[in-house]
Amino acid sequence: MIHSLVLSDGTIDEQKVLKKERVYQGMNGRYVERFFINHDQSYIFKPLTNDSQIGKELWVHNHILKELPSIYPRLIAYSIDANSHWIIFEDLGVMDHRFSDESVLGVIKLMAHWHKTTPDIIEGFPQKGPKPSIEEVVEHLKIRKDDVKRLAANYHIPVSTIESLFIQLNHISFQQQKVLSHGDLHLGNFGYAKGKLFIIDWEHAHLNYPYWDLYHLLDISHPVFPKRINKNLRNTALELYIDETDHLRRPPIRNSFKQDYYLFSSAFSLWMILLIEGNLERNDVRWSKEQLKQQIEETVLSFKQCIDELFGKKDF
Repeated sequence: MIHSLVLSDGTIDEQKVLKKERVYQGMNGRYVERFFINHDQSYIFKPLTNDSQIGKELWVHNHILKELPSIYPRLIAYSIDANSHWIIFEDLGVMDHRFSDESVLGVIKLMAHWHKTTPDIIEGFPQKGPKPSIEEVVEHLKIRKDDVKRLAANYHIPVSTIESLFIQLNHISFQQQKVLSHGDLHLGNFGYAKGKLFIIDWEHAHLNYPYWDLYHLLDISHPVFPKRINKNLRNTALELYIDETDHLRRPPIRNSFKQDYYLFSSAFSLWMILLIEGNLERNDVRWSKEQLKQQIEETVLSFKQCIDELFGKKDF
């Protein structure tokens, strides 16, 4: 019955539903929608929103998420037809995306579950996410070192601190094994619904260092979902992650793991600042200037806190 509500072109048949409403627009311009078949029953319709991720979210649901606690909306129906790829999920209703100690630490505990996915299940899984790898980020920062120094001056960061960071980046070599990463764990992709914590939108899942998911949870900024992180919460979250993942083949060494995270976060935040400044200069129409300025303020704050942990208290 549900399949019959979707036309051959991969859109909802408006003649067969009571109403529908847009939830958000994907990178390829298609919309994720909520549709109602009556006043009391609704579902979420998700077409392919990023052409490079074709089939991935369905694969994750069928092979990975079923082994985890029920932290995601139930998959109701799907199509992998050559002309239309779509999934219909249960509708969780309005999600509470507030950033809090409770939500962050709750996600950390769930993250430990998917990071322990056995290697045989994810062998050959993609190692590319929606953003450049940390190695690509570092190379980009090296190429734009003069711009990075300009940024430092604009945001009252001592040039000596930037130089110290680049010395570390010249020898960057993360020792942690790669794990199954959600891929895009910003604040808009987790939250509470019906009194329970959910993790949604797994289409960017890939293999990466554990720092990737941790960075997206703790320190990445988003123009639509503002948040504020502080040193105490970040440290508590990292400590909890280490405690929860001592089952890994190569368990984290507490101090070096945290230092590697601070290095990862500092580098990625610098790259993000360059990216957001570029969006401001280009007058990116997807977000308002106020949103982008808020985003860059959050990113600078995260950078300063993590660089602080790397090199000790600085006079920023």
